[in-house]
Amino acid sequence: PPFATIRGAGIDKTVIIMTANLPAFQTVNGASTVGSYASDSISTTEIQARNIEFSGLTIQTQQSKQGILLQSCKDSIFKDIRLEGSWTIGDDSAALNTGIELNGLSTAVTSHSNQFSNIVISKYSSAIVSDKDIYNNIWKDCKFSNLNQGIAFGENTVLGSGGMLTGPLNNNISNSI
Repeated sequence: PPFATIRGAGIDKTVIIMTANLPAFQTVNGASTVGSYASDSISTTEIQARNIEFSGLTIQTQQSKQGILLQSCKDSIFKDIRLEGSWTIGDDSAALNTGIELNGLSTAVTSHSNQFSNIVISKYSSAIVSDKDIYNNIWKDCKFSNLNQGIAFGENTVLGSGGMLTGPLNNNISNSI
């Protein structure tokens, strides 16, 4: 939820293993309560997921579609995280699983102005994916390996559809491999 902090002891020191076919972590809006998560369809700029800090851990997924699903998340910091899926060369790339997926309800209520640093993503069909109107997100000092594709922005954007007025814009990836 907004203003949450999840801080582990460090990459490979705090390890979370997700075995279900769900995101290991997913942001939710401020109308959510524990065990009763409000739909993103009611999100506004005032209650959307924001000001989250997520750092210092490893997430291993076995069947998950996403390691981290950012649903209309803004102004948040993600650093010192390793995401490891189970995808290998020869797996069906149509069976998408993603290290980080960024979504948005609309152009106003979307994933924007997030910072990602020292993120290591491996063994997913895609490292980072978004078809929505995400913008001004920054990835710095990241490493992507053993993937079907690294970053897929706008691959399935349908302009004019919900949250897809423009598709991804002004996202910056620097000093990454």
